[in-house]
Amino acid sequence: MSPEQLLGEPVDARSDLCSLGSTLRQLLSDRRAFSGDNVVTTLCAVVHKPHVPLQAVVEYVGPLGDVIEQLLLERPVDRPASALEVVLALEAASPEAAAAFLARVW
Repeated sequence: MSPEQLLGEPVDARSDLCSLGSTLRQLLSDRRAFSGDNVVTTLCAVVHKPHVPLQAVVEYVGPLGDVIEQLLLERPVDRPASALEVVLALEAASPEAAAAFLARVW
């Protein structure tokens, strides 16, 4: 869940994109962006603690790592507003990475 969803604030597509970023991060690193000893401490970490950057966990993630970090930003206004913006960010960073990513997703 995104921080805003946990806090009961209004959500939009950016909440889903935050979840996408969390899922992609876990797939690439085999580690969750936020963790705790139990569900409650994990949810508290989402709201109150910064995650360890993906680049500190995985040796090389390239431009995909930068996009994932944008998806995990705490404030929704700082995240991409739509899936199209995510794809455009991938294409801007690396057309090859965007094509490979889209081939896996679709």
